[in-house]
Amino acid sequence: MVLKNAGNDTITDFTLGNTKTNTNADIIDLSDLLIGYSATSHLSDFVTAAADGAHTKLTINHNGTNSGNSVTIILKNVAYTTDLLTNLIANGNLVLEAVKPTLMITGSGGANTTANTITFNFSAAIKDESFTVDDIGITNGTINSGSFTKVSETQYTVMVTPNLGGKHSNVGITVAANTFTDVVGNTNTTIAKNTTKISNLKELIDIKTDLTHWDVSHASDAQKAFFNATTFNQNIGSWDVSQVTNMSHMFLSATAFNQNIGDWDVSKVTDMSYMLHATTVFNQNIGGWDVSKVTDMSYMLSSASAFNQDIGNWDVSKVTTMVWVFWDAKAFNQDIGNWDISSLTNAIHMFKDTSMTLNNMDSTLRGWAKLDTTAGESAIQNNVGWSIANYTDATARQYLIDTYHWTISGGSFDGSKTIQGNNHANTLNTTAKKTTLHGLGGNDTLTGGTTDDILVGGAGNDTLTGAGGRDIFDYGFKKRR
Repeated sequence: MVLKNAGNDTITDFTLGNTKTNTNADIIDLSDLLIGYSATSHLSDFVTAAADGAHTKLTINHNGTNSGNSVTIILKNVAYTTDLLTNLIANGNLVLEAVKPTLMITGSGGANTTANTITFNFSAAIKDESFTVDDIGITNGTINSGSFTKVSETQYTVMVTPNLGGKHSNVGITVAANTFTDVVGNTNTTIAKNTTKISNLKELIDIKTDLTHWDVSHASDAQKAFFNATTFNQNIGSWDVSQVTNMSHMFLSATAFNQNIGDWDVSKVTDMSYMLHATTVFNQNIGGWDVSKVTDMSYMLSSASAFNQDIGNWDVSKVTTMVWVFWDAKAFNQDIGNWDISSLTNAIHMFKDTSMTLNNMDSTLRGWAKLDTTAGESAIQNNVGWSIANYTDATARQYLIDTYHWTISGGSFDGSKTIQGNNHANTLNTTAKKTTLHGLGGNDTLTGGTTDDILVGGAGNDTLTGAGGRDIFDYGFKKRR
């Protein structure tokens, strides 16, 4: 029973007890009296308790100032004790604002009885008949007839059978807001959902079944969902994967898969390692993905031999490892110089066996070598291992080595149009074919010719002479756009 108070009252037959476990325990709700205060206020600031013969008198001060703005409540036949007020508050017998009941749902289906048990844990005792099997929304499965069970005042269970073979863990359970009421009359105000998995689907369902509109909105784990599913190529671009955090190995060796998943909301994903490894025909536009929470991209597109999409605007600022990410992605040839590498610690074998051109590799080198704070980049980590493709921008490469102690391997300097010096004092001159000079370290003398030349001094005190033509002079290192 809930009693609301706004004047001097006497309450008879008041039952003490913990309101979360005792369905007979009564509640005095002071919210109509202490208007403007909330459940976070300390009731002991407003309420005092004292003996009144065989009874207890509660004095409620309106504003906490003891200025006479008070009312009293007599609890008939409730004997006063020194800890009575503390117990009334702790047990929920005396409240300032009703606390709404909440629900946690566990279980998501699977291959055995334990996995197929869905448990509903309520934060407070629920009124009989307030929660029934008809209040349970279910997708990707069915509720077993007669399985709805009341375990206790705060817990119910059902048994479910997953669809598509009865083994997967993607049975979505939903209980809407304003569905159930606790024993004191408070109704839930928030929707409750369970969390499911779509990992290892190939082993648990017949993936030849139409999955186009399968509900995956409860799923948090998609690890190995289509691992080695060599014939799978269904249009799952409309899937709601917005709750998924793990997509590692999701399509590994799904050699037939090539569907448009560019509109997927992957904003909660943290692990994309091996996600599209060996998807040998996949070549869809995923440049709009929000990968800002991803930390692991190792092997993500390795051996995705057809992939060559513009992903230059990805926010990879939290990614720590990019090892082998494009290895054997034979078609890949993109400028990713705009990537924010603030967190990157390892990128070995990154561009091994790709089709990176000199222009795109040079642009990536220049972009990564410049700490672009105006774009939000916060750091370039020290001692990073990085493997690159063929290049001409020796200055950017050397800058990462000298300034941040990177270990850069792979790729060869292309000297067909470019001349590079070393860490000593060099005297370099352009030729008719080689119109770009990189002095690198030392105090260099770089001299152009009659054509349009690019002279890059690098470290040291350098002398740059353009001679004829329209020349570009780079003193030290900077990012050229």
